Amino acid sequence: MKSLLVFILTVSSFTAMAEEIGKIVIAKGSVSIIDSSGKVHPAKQLYELSIGDKIETGKASYVKVLMKDDSVFQVGPNSEFALENFDYKNKNERTAVYNLAKGQLRSWFVHKSPEKTLTIKTPTASMGIRGTEILTDVYKDNGGEYKTDIALIRGKLEVAAASLGGKIMLSPGQLLDGLGQKVNGRAPASARREHLKNLSRKVFDAVRKNSIDNNGAIFLHDARIKFGDAQAKNKKFSNLLDKGRGPASIDGEDKIKNIGVDRDNLRKKLSGKMNQQRREMIRKRVIASTMTEKEEYEAKMKQQEDGTKTTSGDSNSEATIINAVPIGGGGGTNLGLPVLAP
Repeated sequence: MKSLLVFILTVSSFTAMAEEIGKIVIAKGSVSIIDSSGKVHPAKQLYELSIGDKIETGKASYVKVLMKDDSVFQVGPNSEFALENFDYKNKNERTAVYNLAKGQLRSWFVHKSPEKTLTIKTPTASMGIRGTEILTDVYKDNGGEYKTDIALIRGKLEVAAASLGGKIMLSPGQLLDGLGQKVNGRAPASARREHLKNLSRKVFDAVRKNSIDNNGAIFLHDARIKFGDAQAKNKKFSNLLDKGRGPASIDGEDKIKNIGVDRDNLRKKLSGKMNQQRREMIRKRVIASTMTEKEEYEAKMKQQEDGTKTTSGDSNSEATIINAVPIGGGGGTNLGLPVLAP
């Protein structure tokens, strides 16, 4: 009896853990789901997500997730996004913890959560969600330190980060740029002034209207690059990849770079060869043209010389050619010889 009870409790616990909390709506490119046991599953449309699942995307990949509470997540390329906890009673009473370890995320929480029970974590920040639309980027800087960028599109958002020296409330259109793991000796007020900025009007309008991608797969970094944000150019997402991890590994990136270098070298060689061939062709044309003009000139000179000799020979004779008739009158054979007049 005791063994049966333990078995029932185990099965019930497993069922609760494996309960569906969301679905994959769109999956493009290289997208994998790693469940709580570490097993890897290919992400497909309508794939059922459970607590503990981790979504990983490769290069040029994208996935859209619809949660049970109608919240929507869009995960960009080279990203890792985990569903750490999800306790659902109804759309207004739920608790959830999500973790963006790296990459790009667009989040839309349709239903408000007045008790601040919804949280998104990154390596350097924590966000307390209400009814909110957020864009989040996690990347490494040139020194290898994790940084987080957070932009608020709609609603209200409370952000806590060590580099801010505490918490800050964002309003729509505001951006927290380059949140690191520490304050670096600055006072909280100074740190906030350093990180807190306003999105440009073009970026803000674009992300609100999803005007870059028809699927709505628009992320903060994409918009900033598109509209000329100079600071965004230094944010590299490819350096987040761990060596040997799937098709988007650093080895794969190196191969792509090598292919690009080889292609450029080949293009230069072909261009040089084509230029050499073109120069040779032009040289031959010039020589041929020169030879033709020379031959024509020599032919004219020879013709003039021949004409001069003929005129000179005729002037020494008193005879004049007047006609050509057959020898011996009209009955003989016509040899076509000229008859000289006396």
